[in-house]
This record gives sequence, C-alpha cells and structure tokens, in this order.
Amino acid sequence: VIVRSNQYMEAEMAEVSCRQADVVLRPWAPELNWMDFDAARRFIDVGEREAEANLAALREISRRASPESPRAAETAAR
Repeated sequence: VIVRSNQYMEAEMAEVSCRQADVVLRPWAPELNWMDFDAARRFIDVGEREAEANLAALREISRRASPESPRAAETAAR
C-alpha cells in the first residue's frame, strides 16, 4: 500500500510539472520497463523518435527563448 501510494504521488507530481511545461514529450515504449538498465539504446531511440515527432514545437520554444526574440525575457523568467 505504501509503495503504491508513493507511486501515485510521484505520478501526480509529474503531471503537475507537465502542465507547467511548454512542451511535454511522452515517449511510448510499453515493452520497456524503467528497470531495463541494459536497454539504454532502445530508450534513447524511443526518445529520439518522440523528439523528432515534436520538432516543430521544440523549434518554436527555442525560437522564443533565443536572445533575439522579444519573448526571450518572458520565457527565461519561467
């Protein structure tokens, strides 16, 4: 019960953080478990595919955060 409660709390904290993020990447790899320490390359590949799928949003954030952008100060203040 305690472990489940802790897992639920961690998931809720992650969701709160995600709501504050400009972009949230959620790589989907149901065949992998966070304890698959020998699967680093597969985790990286899944993450790269998710980043590539969201490249437009990531570039927009980068553009807004660049020093030349009028919104740079606002983005940096977050």
